[in-house]
Amino acid sequence: RRGVEAGPVAIVGAGPTGIACAIELGRRGVAAVRYERGSILDSIQHFPEEMRFFSTRDLLDIAGVPFTTPDAHPSRLEALAYYRGVAERFGVRVVPETTVQRVTPRPGGGLTVLTRGRLGPASIDAQAAILATGFFHNPLRLRVSGDDLPHVHARYVSGFPFHDRDVVVVGGKNSAAEAALDLYRHG
Repeated sequence: RRGVEAGPVAIVGAGPTGIACAIELGRRGVAAVRYERGSILDSIQHFPEEMRFFSTRDLLDIAGVPFTTPDAHPSRLEALAYYRGVAERFGVRVVPETTVQRVTPRPGGGLTVLTRGRLGPASIDAQAAILATGFFHNPLRLRVSGDDLPHVHARYVSGFPFHDRDVVVVGGKNSAAEAALDLYRHG
């Protein structure tokens, strides 16, 4: 927008998409600050510890930086190291432990971003906002009778407790495929 004299672009989320957006904005000379309710790559930190990505490394790389690992399907730890390294290489700025509570338009242009962090609430002026929050921390529930029973899990953590047991994985996207493969590998 013409005439907008606001702060940097606010990026909500410090995962791979937030990192990639910040890098691309930086290449175009646009300052960006990422706000993350946890720490950098918080969602990937909470993935199952022994998880391997269903996607291949060439589909996971960002910013033109090759994702080099000996296996075609990177592990969680390899992904954490890769994305953190890319963020460091490009000087991506992250404000950790800060929840974006609201983004509202300002009269005359730009946005006001209301946050709450370790030091309390804050109001930040921004040119624009990018929501790169992902969905890992918001699992979809079945919303059917019994989906709250103790043996029904909305989030997969490990295949170890299910060894030599029959298991049903409900879903058809990456998380379900990764859980099914991991369960198979753990017997």
